[in-house]
Amino acid sequence: MAAAAYLLLVRVRDPLITNIALLITPFASFLLAEAVHASGVLAVVAAGLIISFTSGRISTAASRRQTESAWPLGSYLLNGALFVLIGLQVQAAMHEIDARDAGRLLLTTVAVWLALIIIRFVFQTVSVAVIRVLDRRPSQRGRRMTYRARIVSSIAGFRGAVSLAIALSVPSALDDGSPLPGRDDIIFISAGVIVLTMLVQGPLLPTVVRWAQLPEESEEEELRLAELTIASAAVSAVDELADELRISADVCGRVAGEYRSHLSLVQALHAGSDPEPPTQAHREETVLRQAVLDRKREALLGLRLAGTVDDTVARRLQTRLDIEEQRLTGVEIVD
Repeated sequence: MAAAAYLLLVRVRDPLITNIALLITPFASFLLAEAVHASGVLAVVAAGLIISFTSGRISTAASRRQTESAWPLGSYLLNGALFVLIGLQVQAAMHEIDARDAGRLLLTTVAVWLALIIIRFVFQTVSVAVIRVLDRRPSQRGRRMTYRARIVSSIAGFRGAVSLAIALSVPSALDDGSPLPGRDDIIFISAGVIVLTMLVQGPLLPTVVRWAQLPEESEEEELRLAELTIASAAVSAVDELADELRISADVCGRVAGEYRSHLSLVQALHAGSDPEPPTQAHREETVLRQAVLDRKREALLGLRLAGTVDDTVARRLQTRLDIEEQRLTGVEIVD
């Protein structure tokens, strides 16, 4: 299903169709897997991983802008509904469980929760040992996880939607129609493990991270490196593309000058030299452009209130202003 979605979406440029196809893909994967008596849950996870890995090639800027606006709300609502579902399922399962088994199930839940943390740590330790044997390159040695980092990763292994979905996918009856023994126990233990990860591992994680004394994040350095590579590629390609597309020399020079100016700023930041003059100029330019955008919005609002333009035109212009502002400040990242 992921391959079929990829072959379809690389040929589609309409943002609405793209996002609808992306939304349908997990449901189609689930139904197809269930039709051949496979795991629909694992099929959805596999399709999601593949689509996520190839999303840069099958989505467009317009489709991504739609999802950036809509998906955070949808994700928040789905997560809220998930915890409601956990409560309903646990309540239903508890009605079917004998009170004499409550203690056993609680102990089993704690044991399973601890076993998952230990298994996660052991798996990472074994993986590191295997990599050390197979790959002796210096670059690989620099990427190896310390035991403290593996402990942090083990504590950070929260359980949630996938764990509950797998538990709920266990059939409620056998082939002969009789109830499946132990299904309520599975749901109870799964829900209990999810609650423990949220209520114990969650509050404990910051303390474990501070104890681990992990190296500082290199996100800013990676960002500067990516910007440098992208800007260099743009400057190198602009003349060649101008000749290929038969762009006039004036337009090519104006575009190339803008990219070279951006590249010089990124190079100064990446080299660690004193970037204060270009940085200050860049900040002043950003502030001025944002102030001008505010005036544009005020003028557009005046036209809308006066009835000079209708809602459709106002929304189109507002979208253009929003895109221009995102180009200046960057798209907001939602955790």
